Amino acid sequence: LAAADQVNTKGIIAEAQDLLHEVSKQNLAGEPIDDWTLKTDQRWKDYEAAKLLPTGLLGISTPWQGIDDLTQGIQDGDFWVLVARPGTGKPWHLIKMALHAWLYEKRVLFISLEMTLPKIKRRMDAAYAKLDYSKLKRGTLGLFVDDNYKKALESLPGKTPLHVVTRKRVKTTMDVSLLIEELKPDVVFFGDSVPRERVN
Repeated sequence: LAAADQVNTKGIIAEAQDLLHEVSKQNLAGEPIDDWTLKTDQRWKDYEAAKLLPTGLLGISTPWQGIDDLTQGIQDGDFWVLVARPGTGKPWHLIKMALHAWLYEKRVLFISLEMTLPKIKRRMDAAYAKLDYSKLKRGTLGLFVDDNYKKALESLPGKTPLHVVTRKRVKTTMDVSLLIEELKPDVVFFGDSVPRERVN
């Protein structure tokens, strides 16, 4: 920046504001202003396509029929938030949703800022192979179930990738953006816990 070379504080601030203004304009240029009265043919085609789908779903299915009926699945541009009290199983529900999408061959990016990589993968193993998680964690599944677990693991290579990332890789929103740009997932599941407020 020219102003930075001259150690001109006011000039630096002015140039930074100009730069931010240009960035804002580029962000706004991403999608044109639309007119609801136009392009009606495409909306009719979308409706006709929905009629042909056996489930009537336009988006990615969830494990729960009632939610799918209400939402038509997770659709492009959707931002879902799962909120519940601490200790009610939010990470398990996210994992269940991620695996469900993956079973339908969707490219999934699963980001957790609260669990370690081994813990996430062990929980995914339990959900995928329908195992008792506490027994899996302790290594006490039993001989017959051990074999089922091994077969489930052996079935994974060659399937659609399910990328898992923790806070060791993701520290900023820019990190998430770069991951999405690199991996091009169909859906992203992001788990983070809000610290519990102390109640006096």
